[in-house]
Amino acid sequence: MTLMPPNELLYINLSIQCHHDWKGCNVKKNEEKLTGQVNCLTPLCSIIILAIASFSAISIYYYLSQLHREAIVSDATNEGGLVIKLSQGFVRAYSDFEAQYASGKLPNPAIFRRHALQLTDLNSLFGGSLFSEVVGFPGKAIRLEPTDDLMHEQLLMLQTDQVKSMKTTIFTRNGDTILRSIWPFYATDNTCINCHNKVLGLMGSEQWKIGDLMGAQVVEKNIQQALKKSHNETLFVSFLVFLTVIAVIYCLIFVRHQILLTKQLKTLANTDPMTGCMNRREMYNKIDKIQGNVTGAILILDIDKFKKVNDNYGHAAGDAVIQSVAKCIKSVTRETDWTARIGGEEFLIWLHHASQQQAEKIAENIREQIELVVIEFEEKTIQCTASIGLYAFEDASPEQFTTWFSTADTLLYKAKSKGRNNVVS
Repeated sequence: MTLMPPNELLYINLSIQCHHDWKGCNVKKNEEKLTGQVNCLTPLCSIIILAIASFSAISIYYYLSQLHREAIVSDATNEGGLVIKLSQGFVRAYSDFEAQYASGKLPNPAIFRRHALQLTDLNSLFGGSLFSEVVGFPGKAIRLEPTDDLMHEQLLMLQTDQVKSMKTTIFTRNGDTILRSIWPFYATDNTCINCHNKVLGLMGSEQWKIGDLMGAQVVEKNIQQALKKSHNETLFVSFLVFLTVIAVIYCLIFVRHQILLTKQLKTLANTDPMTGCMNRREMYNKIDKIQGNVTGAILILDIDKFKKVNDNYGHAAGDAVIQSVAKCIKSVTRETDWTARIGGEEFLIWLHHASQQQAEKIAENIREQIELVVIEFEEKTIQCTASIGLYAFEDASPEQFTTWFSTADTLLYKAKSKGRNNVVS
């Protein structure tokens, strides 16, 4: 073998550690790759999953809590279920006796209140869950003493701000959660005003006028048990959401891992682990899938005197030579071409849409690149050459591949018989 001057050589440094056992080395790398994909689940991925599940559960908890709270408030302020206690102020004028014999003389609001008293379930009063009273403002002042400062502020707000709608407040008293609602009563009918002024004996500026705030209905309901029940139900649902989110995410990760694992195993089954080229089976599978006639060429490349490399330098050195040859082939061939390692030191190259002249040029470039490569191994230098058999075809059926391969293989041995390190087509 003739060594070229150093300035014309392409040097490749290859570590013996990497090539000592090429199969074990590459398998280990693939195992590490797969292990890395699995290990990505913990601990960082697990923390992210728990964070997502926790966020989902907390969001559901607050959403359902708000929903249940609104339902509890709506139920508690439903006027159809109130127990009414009439006390103080102008409302004393509307006794059950007077309301019963009103015969249309009393205004509709008073009749409505009488019917509310009759239709309400009185048993709920004894449970202490609901309490209601009507307070009045005769003489532009609150005569009924508020039970607490909050009620006083609420009643004053009705007077000063002329609030037209119900005001609701939730507060804690003696460890219980109380919902308090206040409905304002405004003077809207002259008949009602005249009746009140007459019964109360109001004169001059003290008399009620249209639009005056005549009173307010104060309703209190203990919603402690309802909130506790809502809290327990919401907590249970949120916990189920938490578990469901974790299960769904882990299932998705498991499915993704299985897809990646299947893809990786397919790659390992179709790829030569030493060179990264496809193996014989994958090459044949690709050829079987070709439809219609094709134009191109196939090259069969064999490393010259490869057995001497193994005998003189060891199999690790032989592996390094095979890898360097594979790199040379890849550096010359096009992205559309196929390269497969089909034997110990043999390669099959499929050149797509290449004429005879183009194929010969590519084959010669590959041969020259291999000849220029010098491998440094254990303080020794190794140089190798290759022989190539080339067969070109034009508008031919791929079903004839076996014939093409046999012809190229015959041409390869002609190249070897001519002294090696050449291309025969």
